[in-house]
Amino acid sequence: MLTRIEIDGFKSFLDFGLDVPPFLALVGPNSSGKSNLLDALAYVRTAVPAQASPRGVRDYLSTGRT
Repeated sequence: MLTRIEIDGFKSFLDFGLDVPPFLALVGPNSSGKSNLLDALAYVRTAVPAQASPRGVRDYLSTGRT
């Protein structure tokens, strides 16, 4: 389960952190970053090999290797 999101240097995000509750609704005014958050999650989903462990995801995004 996803419990925390940290994004730095992706689209409008600089040093962003969010503790993810069991239920989350993305609401906000236009141009507040809702779509950018979803784009970041989609990027991770497609960029990281499916067999990567949670620690491997962090290593992969930092170095490109699992």
